[in-house]
Amino acid sequence: MGRELKVTPVISIPSGFMGEEPSKTGYWGFVRSRGDYEKEKGKVLEELRELVEKLKDEGFEIALLPELELPPRADAIMGVYDRIRGSDVAIYLTFAPPGDLCYALLEACRYLIFFEKFKPDTYAGTLFSPPRYQEMKSRGLGNRAFIVEGDMGKLARILRALCGLKMLSTSKPICV
Repeated sequence: MGRELKVTPVISIPSGFMGEEPSKTGYWGFVRSRGDYEKEKGKVLEELRELVEKLKDEGFEIALLPELELPPRADAIMGVYDRIRGSDVAIYLTFAPPGDLCYALLEACRYLIFFEKFKPDTYAGTLFSPPRYQEMKSRGLGNRAFIVEGDMGKLARILRALCGLKMLSTSKPICV
């Protein structure tokens, strides 16, 4: 078991409501077109890449694995289970209601982070992930699930802490 914290971004694919016409400028609400989805997905993934590089520069052993795009159903994980199983953390970007996929992700890897944005773009997950997170907490999963609402600083703090836990869990104590 290596000491490097392996992080996989998991993107919840919006259902068939997306059209091809882009949202109007200043539109508040859900991602409405394939172009909006691709643009926002790219923006968030770039922010994650920059954050991971910053953490590496700080000396943390962390790897951002290639993203997965899945519908928000638990059975969607079956074809990629081994890939998720190789991750320590799934950062779950929900463009659609999170569904039961969040439970399957938490089963497959050690930690789950719901990542939500409110501004300037808002998407469907922001309405549904906080209640799903609270449900997970009420079931005793609050020590393995986190929610980050547009705060990259909070995401960095969580990842630093998880890097530390991984380092401790893979260390061998010695007595001098």
